[in-house]
Amino acid sequence: MSDGEQRDASDSEVNAEGSVEKQPAPFTDEQMQME
Repeated sequence: MSDGEQRDASDSEVNAEGSVEKQPAPFTDEQMQME
């Protein structure tokens, strides 16, 4: 069950980075729509 806990930690780290990368993504969409 240790693997499950380790996977959770990895997911948390990926989510943190994904959030930062996902934030600029919507910004580009809005900019494209504005143009």
